[in-house]
This record gives sequence, C-alpha cells and structure tokens, in this order.
Amino acid sequence: MKKLVLLFALFFVFNSYSSQVWFWDTDAQIEASPVFFDNKIAIASQNGEIQVLDKLTGFPVTSINLGEGINQLEVYSNFIIASTDSRIFVLNKNLNITANISESTIYGITAADNIYATTSRGLIAITYSGKELWLLSQNAARLTKPAFYNGSIFFGSNDYLVVADSSGKQTTKIRVAQFWDSRPTVYQNTTYIGADDGKLYAIDTEKGKILWSFQTGGWIMSNPIHNSGKIYFGSNDGGIYCLNAFDGSLLWRTNASEAVQGNIRISELNSVEVVLASANDNKAYILNANNGEIIVTYSAGGWVRNPILNSSMLFFSSNDGFFYAYEVERSCMIEYPESGTTVAYSTITVQGRFFTIYSNPTVFVRIEGQSWNPALMSGTTWTYNIDPQTYDFGSILVQCRVGDSAGLESTYYSNIVLFRDKNVQKPKLIAAMPSAVLERVYFPVKAYEQNGSPISSFFVVLNDINYSTINGTVLMLIESAGEYNLTVEKNGYESETSSISVSANYNLWTSYAIGGLVIIGVFFYFFIYKRK
Repeated sequence: MKKLVLLFALFFVFNSYSSQVWFWDTDAQIEASPVFFDNKIAIASQNGEIQVLDKLTGFPVTSINLGEGINQLEVYSNFIIASTDSRIFVLNKNLNITANISESTIYGITAADNIYATTSRGLIAITYSGKELWLLSQNAARLTKPAFYNGSIFFGSNDYLVVADSSGKQTTKIRVAQFWDSRPTVYQNTTYIGADDGKLYAIDTEKGKILWSFQTGGWIMSNPIHNSGKIYFGSNDGGIYCLNAFDGSLLWRTNASEAVQGNIRISELNSVEVVLASANDNKAYILNANNGEIIVTYSAGGWVRNPILNSSMLFFSSNDGFFYAYEVERSCMIEYPESGTTVAYSTITVQGRFFTIYSNPTVFVRIEGQSWNPALMSGTTWTYNIDPQTYDFGSILVQCRVGDSAGLESTYYSNIVLFRDKNVQKPKLIAAMPSAVLERVYFPVKAYEQNGSPISSFFVVLNDINYSTINGTVLMLIESAGEYNLTVEKNGYESETSSISVSANYNLWTSYAIGGLVIIGVFFYFFIYKRK
C-alpha cells in the first residue's frame, strides 16, 4: 500500500511515462548498478539493503540489509559482490554472506577471477573467500574504480593511469591528468578514461603515451565505453558524446539539460544499436548509436542512473529512491509543458515524442479522462492543442498513448498535470485598425500581443457577425457611412473594442453617376437615335 501511495504522490511531481511495468521503493538513494541472474534482478541502495526481485513482475524474492550504504554491486559466477565506503561483502545468490572485508576507504571494485578493489591503501586483490592475495600500494588522495581486461587491472591514481598484472606487479604508470570517478575502458592496447580537466583521453599503455584527447565543457565522471570503433561517454557539460576511437574526432553530440554522470551502455532495440545514458535532469535516454537521435526518454523524480536493457525491458534507478522497470515495445512521451505548469485562458500546445517497434503508429491524447483523440504527428514527434477554458479551475490531467499495428497501450499512460488558476488574468491584445475609413472600401484589421508579436488567428465582430483572419489579417468592408464599434476577439484573451468612423464615399457616388449617364447615352443612341 505504501508504494501505491508514493506513486500517487509522484504522479503530481514529475512527468509519468507509459509502458511502466513495475517500480520498487527503496526508501533511499540508489548509486549501484543493478545485476541480473536467473531471471532475477538485485538492486542495492544507500540504506544498506539488497533486494532481489523477479525482473518481469518486480515481486520480491529475498533481501538483506548490510548496515551501510551500498555504492557498487557486481555479479560473478555464483557470487554477488557489494561494496560500501569501507566494506566489501561477498554473498551467494540467496544473499547469505560468505566473506566480509574491511578497509578504511573503498573507491570501487571489479569482479573477475578475483575481486580487485581500489582502496585508500592502493589496489588489492581478494579471493571470493575473503583472503587478500596482494596489495599494490598507491600514495594517492583519490583512485578511480578499477577495470579488468585480458588479465590486467587498469585504474586512475591521482593524475596517473596505472596498470597492474594479475600478480600485483605494476606494468605501466603514465601521467595524464587528475582523475576522479571515470572508470577506464580498454580495447586492445588503448585505454580510454575521462578526467577532471574535461578531457577524454586515449592512452597507448604498451608504448606509454597519450594518443589523443578530446575537450568537453565539464568534468568527465561517466564511464566511457568502446564499441565498433567508437567511444561513447557523458560529460558534466550535459553532452552525450560519440567519438572516433582511432583519432578522437567528434561523430555526434546529443545534449541533456544537465550533467551526464551515470554509466553509458550500448545495447540493441528492435535491431537498432542504441546508447543508454542518464543525466541529472531526471531522465534516462535511449539514443540511436549511429547519429545520436533521441529515440525515447523516461523520467523520474531525481537524478537517473544506470539504465540497462534486459529482456525487452528498460531498468534504471534514481536518487528519488525508486527503481523503475519499463516495457520498451512502444512509448509516448510528453515533453512540453512540464507537469505542474500553470495555465489559465490561452490555448496551450502540448508537444511530445513517441516510439514503437511496430508499424502504423498513432498518438492519442486524453484530457481529464474523457475520450482519446488523435494528435497531429510529424516524424517521431506529435502536438495537440488544449483550450484550458473548456475545463474547470484546478488540476487538468493530460495523458497520451501510442497505438500501432500490434495494438494499443492499455495501462500506465504518460501523463502530466496542468493547473488552471482562476487568479490569473486574461492577457490583453492590441487591435490595429484605422480610425476612419470610407464606405464600401476594404481596410485591414490586425492584432498583436502586448510585446508586439503579431497574432495570426483571431476574429472581428461587427453587428453580431464574426469575420475571420486570412494570413493574420481580417479584411473589412462597411457598406454605409456612420459610426461603428468593431470588437477584436481571440480565445483566451481580453477582447478589445475600437470605434471607427465611416464616411460617405463621394468618389463612389460620382462613379455611379457617370456610369448611369453612360448607360442612358447608350440607350438613347441605340433605341431612339438609330430608329430615326
């Protein structure tokens, strides 16, 4: 019941996205990536709890509380390894503790033939029974998480990249730049790692030299990943980057609205290679790996971390304390406006994006639980206009869903909540028209916002008749001389009434007189004079 109540509360705080299968409330921030085994998923949080769930349903299987906030979770063979600030726990898959190792400070671990950990003492190797095999001492204030590749361990130590073999012997030490939290990734003889100077470095560890570097606008705390000759990573400047792995040239960049600090992953969705990323803008991103185009995003109530695709489902954690599971066959997103936006009278255009692996997609929008109506679609985006005046003051629930050749979404629709405020006054418009005109002569009427921006669609009321705009202008013609009141109106705006004086058009009467004389003359010529 607690989780249902919390979901209802979140409903009014941030955008809710469709295709949600389940979520789990950990009551604490989640820093560690989840691990998968035997159709289960293990998640760990800063309250010290490891919870094993059925990955398809989210039903709890078993749990344990280690008493300390968990920073990292790994799985290897039949073991689950958890690290806190000062302890490494080895557990079996039933969550029974088989080893418990204490250290002053633990920066990170990697699980391979042994457990390798970067600590305040340096790099250590530990067996799964908890026995320390060796220590490679480091006189450093900060070490990165270690990476294991082809029998060697790679890690950052202050401003050095250090490589050790599986016996604990240091084989390489190269001065690069100050490192913090970016774990190295290794492909063949090249190590890629991000640094506090905003650069991603490619380092030849055999020759001991920097091959290239790429400058971003912020610290690089995410873990780079190599795939098919490309390097993907995120930066605190909000960029998600793809570089040529051989020369460091930029292939594409996609911007999140805040820092990208979480792990980057490569996966496949509907036979398309995709990049999974997360950011401090509370979103998980799925991007096309070839061009960086955003395919779909998912939202949470806090910083999002560690998105993973597994069994056609997307899993990710958040600093809001929730762990989320989504189906990724289809999804509808509302990108504008944000949930909680105040509206009053003016028409608002809701904008979003959709995704489906099936053909013939259609996006439908529903307001306040009424009927579903099709949105206007263009490519992978959609829009839908809402007139707030047709709804009561207070909250207005807006939902969207995707239909396609395989069917319709039926639960957990994407939604936002708008608030119609009765205290907000209608905006005023400015009518532009001449103050005096001649009868039976066309004259233009235009309308503008208070800031001077033209209003493209409005209407003019004269004698209870409405005249509509054509290309932002109403062309008026008044038949008779006199004084008239013209009212310019637009839905959601205060109307403006202006007086206009219509004068007799003597040129028009002169034309009529001349025309009449011509007609009389022609009649006289043909019907009287010619008959003589």
